[in-house]
Amino acid sequence: MNKALVLSFGLILVFGFAAFAQGELTGSWDTTITINPLGHVPSTGVGPAPGTPPDPTAGDFFSFDSTLEITYAVGGWSFTSTTGVDYTGWWWQDFAIAGSFGAFDVSGGMIVSPLGDDALFPEHIFVDTGFTFGAVEINLDFDLYGNDVRLGLGASATTGLVDITGIVYFGDLPFDKYGNPLDSAAGYPYAYPWPGPGAYGDNNICDLDFAGAKITVDFPFCCADVSATLVLSCDGFESICFGVDGIVVANIPWFALDADLCFTLETKTLKLTPVFDFGADICFDVYIESSAASYYYAPTPLPIPSISVVGLGLECEIGGVSFSGVSYWGDPYYAPDVLYGTDYWEAYTIATTEDACCGPFDFDITIFFKEGGDYLFDIDAFEANFSYELGENFIFSMGLEYEAGVPGLTLWSIGFEITW
Repeated sequence: MNKALVLSFGLILVFGFAAFAQGELTGSWDTTITINPLGHVPSTGVGPAPGTPPDPTAGDFFSFDSTLEITYAVGGWSFTSTTGVDYTGWWWQDFAIAGSFGAFDVSGGMIVSPLGDDALFPEHIFVDTGFTFGAVEINLDFDLYGNDVRLGLGASATTGLVDITGIVYFGDLPFDKYGNPLDSAAGYPYAYPWPGPGAYGDNNICDLDFAGAKITVDFPFCCADVSATLVLSCDGFESICFGVDGIVVANIPWFALDADLCFTLETKTLKLTPVFDFGADICFDVYIESSAASYYYAPTPLPIPSISVVGLGLECEIGGVSFSGVSYWGDPYYAPDVLYGTDYWEAYTIATTEDACCGPFDFDITIFFKEGGDYLFDIDAFEANFSYELGENFIFSMGLEYEAGVPGLTLWSIGFEITW
């Protein structure tokens, strides 16, 4: 009931401003309908899984998602409402505001889930403000997250050679003992440095106790640029780390080391990370893999017994038509985007835009190859998408995914986008 009242009030404000105030109203409505021929009927509520691969039968037969964004700008301020709806209902709602009071830049907003899905879209109200004078920048961030609050006071300054950044937090601890942000809200539409309810010492109590501080100083030392980071918690000293990037190894111009030396109350660690740079290519991408681990902790030696070429990519554009191809046989975790998360080892894509031959018509076609496939040249799947601009404010789009042989068509989607 409270959510409904808040949402109704927010929508009344947005449309009230649009109807009676003098300003500029812009927005967009983007909707996609997706059909998985092998999906579940009736729906299981998980949406249709992609057909290329791993398992098109894991999803639902039908789904749709729609996003409506309305922005009203007046007097240097903007008010935005973003609504997310899918075939399960009104999934999430966001209100945002941004503007300036003199030298102060202010932004804020509220995110809620009308369906009550607090795991993906927990209730969140935030206000951020800051101002700059000379070489000093001051920031204040306030968050109301469920039953908890967080207040961050930050500042940064530079003297030319030395850069200093500091932030003090009150509320729940927002980072680990090494100062790493705890962005753990999977599926959240925005990336906030917040650990989420019940995690990392979140006590689910509305308080503003001192939680911690993080101070970073970047300065030149001898022949290197050093970054020093001090982390404090409510228990006192947590760690101090010194980092140096790009330590050049003599007579090996394509090889360098990143080093991080960290001290806690009970430990000291030196982490060495090898970095390879073989220079810029004109249109080819060469994927390199070392038999060494991605990093080593001293005093363990840092062996690099071999370097392997594990992939080759090609990209070029001719008259508004682009071609890209990639072959990759290395660690799947590091596979290029078009192959990441698949069991394919090679893909070729042809794409065009309205600047090419076809007017207000965009399309792309991707062919995937699978090792040991049953069809010509190991071709295993196709993916195609196109969009057509019907006037200045309306775009129609459609896409499909097809696997050679059985099961055939695994995904079909149609959509439109309206802007004003």
